[in-house]
Amino acid sequence: MTRFTTAAVATIIALAASAGAHAQTGLYVTGSLGAAKARDAGIKNDPDSGDTLLNRGASLNGLDRSAVWTLGVGYRFSPLLRADVTMGIRNGFDLSDGEGDTNSDASTAGRNDVNARIRSRAAFLTGYLDGGSFMPAGWTAFNPYVGIGIGRAVNELSNLRVRNESVANGVAADDTNRTPSGKGSGIAWQLAAGVGIAVTSNLTFDVGYRYVDLGAIKVDRGRYDYPTFTSTVDTNTLKGELRAHEFAVGLRYSF
Repeated sequence: MTRFTTAAVATIIALAASAGAHAQTGLYVTGSLGAAKARDAGIKNDPDSGDTLLNRGASLNGLDRSAVWTLGVGYRFSPLLRADVTMGIRNGFDLSDGEGDTNSDASTAGRNDVNARIRSRAAFLTGYLDGGSFMPAGWTAFNPYVGIGIGRAVNELSNLRVRNESVANGVAADDTNRTPSGKGSGIAWQLAAGVGIAVTSNLTFDVGYRYVDLGAIKVDRGRYDYPTFTSTVDTNTLKGELRAHEFAVGLRYSF
C-alpha cells in the first residue's frame, strides 16, 4: 500500500509538472467528496416559545461527522480570480448527548440520553483568489487559493429520541420519548483554502479545507409523548447552530 501511495503521488506530480500553466479564462465544472466535523451545536430552549423541553440552562452539543458531496459550475475571469456556484449535501450528522436533571431534589434527579440525526443541503456562491501566477519556476502547476462564499442552507433535524437512564419526576427508567422533528433554513457562509494541482491543461486535482456556517437547526413546537403517562405534553422550540470544519478532495475541468 505504501508503494502504491508513493507511486500515485509521484504520478500526480509528474503529470502536474508536464501540465504547466493554468487556464486563463473560461467555464469550468467542479465536484468534491469529503468529510465534515461539526462544532458544538448549542441546542437550547427558545425562551420565547413556551414551556421548556430541556432543563433550564441545559444544551445539546454532541454532533459527530458527516460525509459531504458537492457539485457545481464556475467561471474563471482571470488567472487570479474565479467564482463558482455549488450545491452540497451533508447526509447526516449524528447527535448524541446527555442532559442532566437540574432538579435540586436528589430523589428525583435523573439523566436523559438524547439522540437524533441532522441532514443539510446548501448552495453557495463562492469567489476565489488564486496564487498560481506567483509560484516559482518548476511549481507553476500548483495553484494555492483562498475563497469566501455566501449562500442558503436547509437543515433537517429528525425526532429527538430521549431515553431516561433513571427515574426522574415520575418518568420511568429506560422510557424512550420522542419530540417533533424540525427544519431550519437561512443564510449560510463559508471560508475556503486549498491547492489545485494541474493534472492536464484542462483537469485540476483539488485538495481543500472549508469552514462552513450552515445556520439554524431546530426542533419545532409540538407534542412530546411520555410512554409512562397517558397524556402528552406541549413542547417549546429548541434552537441551535450547524457549523463544521470540512476537508475535501475534488476535480475541476475547464472548457
